[in-house]
Amino acid sequence: MLANAQECLIWPDCPGHPFYVPDEETGVCFRKVIGPVELPEFFGTFFLPFIVAVITPAGLPSGPAIVAITVSLFGFPIKEALGISVFSLLCQTLIRFVFKIRLLHPKGRPPLINYKLAAACFPLMAIGCFIGVIIVAVVPSIVVIVLNLLIVLAISVYALVKAILLFKLEGAIKVA
Repeated sequence: MLANAQECLIWPDCPGHPFYVPDEETGVCFRKVIGPVELPEFFGTFFLPFIVAVITPAGLPSGPAIVAITVSLFGFPIKEALGISVFSLLCQTLIRFVFKIRLLHPKGRPPLINYKLAAACFPLMAIGCFIGVIIVAVVPSIVVIVLNLLIVLAISVYALVKAILLFKLEGAIKVA
């Protein structure tokens, strides 16, 4: 049930539609179960894994893309979409860790994962998560959306610059 339960007779009257629907007997809005699946949800069910599968192996963070897709296609509020994004990033990291734990570095004997660096970064990540939770709880949703957009733009520009430099470097190597 919604914290401020509202009575309504048809779906569009419920706040949070399409994820909140009226109960047929009482008319009070509640969060719907999995069905019925609407067209944007159906499209997002296939589009989201495809985007994550393309972005993640390229080394780019898929969190901002997950937030954008869950907000636009699934209709989640931005704060719920951020939670989904962070959880999916956690799952991606754990899966990548499990598959690469035994891989060795291409230039030598040490493992591919630098455990000393991971141990040094963990406290900073924990502090960043803590600060992020506080910011999302205090700041209005529009500010969170703008910050998310700026992060996506910064990552895109960084990736573009890196790709251009790599392209020039490969061209210089071929010429030499």
